[in-house]
Amino acid sequence: GVHSIKRLTPAGEEGRIRSGQRGVEASIVVGTIPATDTVGGAGARKVAEEQALEKYAKHEGIWFDYNQLVNKDLTYFAQGTEAKVYRDENDPGFVTKLAPIPVVFGADSSVLRFFDDKLGIHNSLPFTAPYELVGFTRDNSGTFLAVLRQPLIQGKEITAPVAEFSKAMQSEGLLPRVGGGYQNSQFKVLDIDDHNVIQSADGNFHIIDPIVSYADDVMYQPFTVVRPDEALRSVADTPAF
Repeated sequence: GVHSIKRLTPAGEEGRIRSGQRGVEASIVVGTIPATDTVGGAGARKVAEEQALEKYAKHEGIWFDYNQLVNKDLTYFAQGTEAKVYRDENDPGFVTKLAPIPVVFGADSSVLRFFDDKLGIHNSLPFTAPYELVGFTRDNSGTFLAVLRQPLIQGKEITAPVAEFSKAMQSEGLLPRVGGGYQNSQFKVLDIDDHNVIQSADGNFHIIDPIVSYADDVMYQPFTVVRPDEALRSVADTPAF
């Protein structure tokens, strides 16, 4: 069967697909939770969404034991602004990031916006190192974390605005914005000057962990699954887990 998600632009939804099967499925789990099930504001909705995702992840075998993950399976590598970064010695070309999902006040869904921005939009932008959603876990304080996989980019960290990088961004239609970052009529790309850009040995730039979003919240459309196939029907039907 053929299925598609209508929430972002076609390029954004292609970015969601690049996040892997789990990125698409998790988006459907969250996107199809009725608004009436999450009365009580952004915080209450986020709790309900996390519970649905935990149920889904345990059913699918992608719920990770936090202590097993950080003490045995992975090796600590770095600390980002929000996420902790780890290496898997058996997977040297990639890093694993354990990322908390922030509350986005005013959004229709904090968790869906995380999937929209961190996966879909991020993966659709030029120069970004793409994210794949691997699964979920909770740390020892109970914080819900997305487990993300990203290519390990090696090279020179860019810690201040560089004319060559700015020229490359502008060639893609993204112009410098007041206060930092880049923007056009469609996207905002922020938090890229603090160790978030690497220039690899071939001279290419790679944006690692920016804050990305649409320029205007009205650009996020109501979540719709069009012609879902049977495999995804069961995913959308969260009570089945």
